[in-house]
Amino acid sequence: MHIMFKPLLQFLRLEIFHYMMERNITITITIVILAGLGIIFIISGTNMEELSDTNAVTKDESIGIISWSADILPKVQHEEIILSGVAEGFEIWEKNNPTLDFDMVSGPADIVVKWEIEPSPHKVGMAQYTTNSIEGTITIHLGRYDCNGNYIQWGKDAVTNTTMHEIGHILQLAHHKDANHLMYGNDMLTQEVFDDLGYYIPDMIGKQDYLVGEKHLRDEIDRLTEQISEYTKEYADIIEQGDLAINDYEIGRLPTDSDYFDMKIIPIVDQYNALVYEYNGLVSIVRCFYNES
Repeated sequence: MHIMFKPLLQFLRLEIFHYMMERNITITITIVILAGLGIIFIISGTNMEELSDTNAVTKDESIGIISWSADILPKVQHEEIILSGVAEGFEIWEKNNPTLDFDMVSGPADIVVKWEIEPSPHKVGMAQYTTNSIEGTITIHLGRYDCNGNYIQWGKDAVTNTTMHEIGHILQLAHHKDANHLMYGNDMLTQEVFDDLGYYIPDMIGKQDYLVGEKHLRDEIDRLTEQISEYTKEYADIIEQGDLAINDYEIGRLPTDSDYFDMKIIPIVDQYNALVYEYNGLVSIVRCFYNES
């Protein structure tokens, strides 16, 4: 019975979804992003025949002003990163789609952005929306704790990407199977042939979502990796110039000219060791961000 439960639950969800769609019933759906996986919960249904069709979503003409607002931010260190990242998400959708006109307001709004300060290991965002209309709520997770218990916020690009992805769901978009696509997800909502619904889907900002300070550290790690490679080659060249096999120094056969050894080899080895030490330190910090050993 336990083995059959999960497929049966998935089947029932799909059957309920099809039943409601066939009968012109609007449904409210919550989507949680868990390491790229969306989980669907059907919250409620309303017969659309009882409602006016003035809220019908159209893509070939102006949809009109879509208002959005944001809850008061929890007390965090980098408020400007969060607010500018969310605002940029709405702006990018507008730039890509002239029919969209998002307007930030201070009161009730079509789209409400909420915040979650307590981290989840892999959850970065969530959208709850209603079919056949552009309205709902977006929840942004603000950060996570590192291995030392310090709270590290997601960087601006991560906030922007998360916001844009969740806006896509508010606009009724499903998940794309390409991991490099803004609407990527691997779940019941993933379409084999993605339907963009007439929208121009924005590209993600950057190649990877980073925590605050993480991109700088990774850039430094890349720089050190190149320098370590250069010193490794230089060491090999010097050994060959000194008429030694590359492994002679390691097995104890040193050049007879001690000045050559002191002036050429020792500085290279010292620089190499210093770079490796710095490299290992930065890698440890990044691993600590994600509680990796």
